Amino acid sequence: MKMNAKRLFWVLLALCLLLCVTACQDTPDDSTDEPAPDEGGEEEDMNTIDLILDGVPQYVIVRSDLCDKVLTNTAVMLNTALRTMGGLEKFGLTTDFAEVVEKEILIGNTNRPESAEVASRLGDDLYRAEWVNGKFVIVGQDDAATAKGVRYFVREVLG
Repeated sequence: MKMNAKRLFWVLLALCLLLCVTACQDTPDDSTDEPAPDEGGEEEDMNTIDLILDGVPQYVIVRSDLCDKVLTNTAVMLNTALRTMGGLEKFGLTTDFAEVVEKEILIGNTNRPESAEVASRLGDDLYRAEWVNGKFVIVGQDDAATAKGVRYFVREVLG
């Protein structure tokens, strides 16, 4: 359990760094620009965010019920990465037709207002990842771009 706590600390630190470089341009090397400030939602301190606390998932992954198969598979990949990282048998994964809960990781254009808010700030970015109202949102210009953002998050932050 101590090993998981240490790993979770490093993951949370990496999440903090991710927020500094989340707005991604469509370039071959996945280089990133600093995102626009989160003007509407609460600012989250990544040092206080626990995705998993005492072996219990604190967030649920929510994807659009209307997304394509690529994004569905990518949400499952994120779920698997979080379960593996936390040594868990399960980590919540559902569609946006499920009841809204306080702590969600929103993937793509869900029916949640936080997804629309982040999508409205995409501009020329391929995808963005931001905290809005206590929810972590990864959204792209389309499902393929969102999948690319989730894969980047898994590869660079969760390792």
